[in-house]
Amino acid sequence: LLLLDDVRKRFRLEDVGIPTPDTKSQSKLILTSRFQEVCFQMGAQRSRIEMKVLDDNATWNLFLSKLSNEAFAAVESPNFNKVVRDQARKIFSSCGGLPLAL
Repeated sequence: LLLLDDVRKRFRLEDVGIPTPDTKSQSKLILTSRFQEVCFQMGAQRSRIEMKVLDDNATWNLFLSKLSNEAFAAVESPNFNKVVRDQARKIFSSCGGLPLAL
């Protein structure tokens, strides 16, 4: 089983040393992409699962739930420097509502 997360453009599996999966082997290839066209180009449309984008509140709560206790305290505490919270918000925004966590 091979997971390829956040694939942004088509590439040949053989070019990176991955044999092309076939129906006779028991190997599986799973890829995630923000771009439907990339899935089609990589031949993944046969078993494509479309994920819905989370709203901002759900995305922020998921982001916070994955932080360590120390990081959570740094982001949520009004006593800490605002820079930490601003950086956390930038990371959160870059996810675009997608739960990218493979």
